[in-house]
Amino acid sequence: LTSLTDFEDLRMHDSRKKELDSSVLDLLHRCRSCMDATGDWTHAARYEIYEAWIEAAEAKHPVLRQGFDRYAKYREDLKDLVSKKSKMVARHIVDSATIRPSSVPILRHELKRKRGVKPVRRLIADHRQDIFDLVPCWLASPEAASNIFPMEKDMFDMVIVDEASQLAAERAMPFLYRGERKVIAGDENQLKPHDLFQMQDEENEDADEILSIESLLDLSKRRHPTRTLQWHYRSRWQQLIDFSNHAFYNGHLHVAPNVSKTPPEPPIVWIDCDGVWENKANQMEAGRVVDEIHRILWNAQRNHEKAPTLGVIAFNVGQRDAILDAIEIRQDKDPEFAELYSTAENPESGNKDDMIFVRNIENVQGDEREVIIFSVGYAKDTEGRFRMYFGSLNVEGGENRLNVAITRASQKIVIVCSFDPVDMSYSPTNRGPRLLKSFLLYAQAVSRGDDERVRQILDELNPATVRRSAGPIVHDSPFEAAVYDRLRQQGYEVDTQVGQSGYRIDLAIAYPGDPGRYILGVECDGAQFHSAKSVRERDVYRQQFLEKRGWAIHRIWSRDWWMDPEKEIRKIRSRVDDLAGKTVA
Repeated sequence: LTSLTDFEDLRMHDSRKKELDSSVLDLLHRCRSCMDATGDWTHAARYEIYEAWIEAAEAKHPVLRQGFDRYAKYREDLKDLVSKKSKMVARHIVDSATIRPSSVPILRHELKRKRGVKPVRRLIADHRQDIFDLVPCWLASPEAASNIFPMEKDMFDMVIVDEASQLAAERAMPFLYRGERKVIAGDENQLKPHDLFQMQDEENEDADEILSIESLLDLSKRRHPTRTLQWHYRSRWQQLIDFSNHAFYNGHLHVAPNVSKTPPEPPIVWIDCDGVWENKANQMEAGRVVDEIHRILWNAQRNHEKAPTLGVIAFNVGQRDAILDAIEIRQDKDPEFAELYSTAENPESGNKDDMIFVRNIENVQGDEREVIIFSVGYAKDTEGRFRMYFGSLNVEGGENRLNVAITRASQKIVIVCSFDPVDMSYSPTNRGPRLLKSFLLYAQAVSRGDDERVRQILDELNPATVRRSAGPIVHDSPFEAAVYDRLRQQGYEVDTQVGQSGYRIDLAIAYPGDPGRYILGVECDGAQFHSAKSVRERDVYRQQFLEKRGWAIHRIWSRDWWMDPEKEIRKIRSRVDDLAGKTVA
C-alpha cells in the first residue's frame, strides 16, 4: 500500500468479492490461474469465449460436431472425383470417335484415290456425318476453316477461338457462323491485329465505330459478359511474372510464391554492355548475346545436363538481324559453338517449341522457352547521344509488345543492355517506354537481390495493391495471429503473407537450420479461404497448384484451433519433422 486511497480500494474489492456467488468466484479463480507473466488474462478469456460460442453453435447444429477430419476426407474424395472426371471426359471423346461399318469402304475408297481426288471441302460436304463421327474435334486457322468446311450455320456444336486479341473481327465471322456456341479467349494486354495496309471506307458513317473495334476480342467484350482466367502456370519463379502482373493485370493473377526465399540463382540476370547504337543495331551487344548462348549451351554439356530451351528477343528488326549475323560468323569461326548451336536448332524431341529462336519483339506471341535472352539494343550513338527512340514501343499500344516479350520465359530471363535505365527519359504520353524503364529497373533489382527495391517498384506500378506486409507483421485475422505467435514460441522462423499476388501463403515455416527456404506452408480458414469462387478451387485446385510449385501445405481449421490449440501445434510439429526427415534422407 502506498496511500490510504489504495487501502480503501482494497477494502471495497473485498466487500464486493463477498457478495459474489460460487460460480462467479470459480470463474475469477480460473482467470487468475490463466494469467500470463504480466498479469494479463484477456488471452485466456478470449479462448473461453470462443469455446463457449463454438459449443453453442454445435449444440444448435449437431452436424458441426463431426469435426474437420471428416471434412478433410470429403476434400480428398472430391480431389479423386475431379481427377476421374477429367480422365472420363477425355476417354469419352476418344470413344465417341466411331463410324458406321457401311461407311468404311466408301471413305477408304475416297482416301485412296489417285485420280479425281475430291477437294477436302467436297469430301466433308458429301460425307459430313461419318467424318464428324470419326473426328469430332478439329483444329484449324480461320482461313483453313473457310476453305475446308461448307458455309452452313451451326455446323459445329461449339467453336473455340484462341488468341482473339490478334484476330481481326471480320476474319472471324465466317467460322463463327458455323458454330452454335462460341467461346472467345484472348488477352487485351497482348498483341492486336496487324493493321498495316488495311483500308477503311472514308464515306462510311460508322467509320469511328469500325476503327475502334481492333479485334474479335474487342468486339466480343462489347457484346457479351466476360470471365477472367487468373491462374498463371508458366513461371517457375514469381519474379518472372510479378512485373507484368502488377503493370498490366492489377495484381489479379494467381502466382505461386517461391518455395525458396532466395532462388539459387537470380531468375532475372542483368548483363552490362558498352555497345553503341549505329545503323539501327548494336553490334557489341549482338556479340555479347552470342557469348551468353554459348555459355548456357556449353555449361549444360559440361555438366551432362539437358540444355534449356532458348529464345532470343531483340527490340527491333535491325538488332535481330545483327544477332543472326553474329551467330553465323561465330559458327564459321568456332566449330564447338557450331555443333552446340546446331543441337539447339535440332533438339532430340523434334518439337518446334524446343528449337532455339531469334526474333524481334513483334513476333514472339505464343512462344515459350525456358530461358529468354533480351537484347535491348538501344544505346548512345557514335557521337555519344542517346536519342531515346524505342521503336514500336513508342506507338499507341506498344506496351503490349513489352508485356508479351517479358512473359515468354519459364525459368530465367537474361537481359543484355548498354545503358543505365535511370538515364532513360520519355514523353509522359508514351506508356511503352515508361514501362520499359520500370521493367529494366525491376530487372536490375531482381538481378542484385534487392528485394526492397523490387517491392517498391511493384507498389509504384500498382498502388491499389501495396503490400500489406511492407511494414510490421500483418495477419488476416486474430486466428492467424494466434497461430503465428504459438509457432514462434515453438522456435520456428515464420513469415506471414508470403507472395506478391492473390495467392499468398498465410504462414510459411522456414526449414530448421536453413532459413533461406520454406518447409511448410500453413493456411488458415480466413478471408482467403472463404473468398474462393467455388469448392473445387478452394479445396482442390489451389492446393494442387501450390504443391506443383514445390509447396507442402497444412491447413488449420479455426474450430479445431480454438477447441484445442496444443493438438494443432503437435500436428504441425509432426509434419515439419516428417518433411525434414525426408529431406535429409
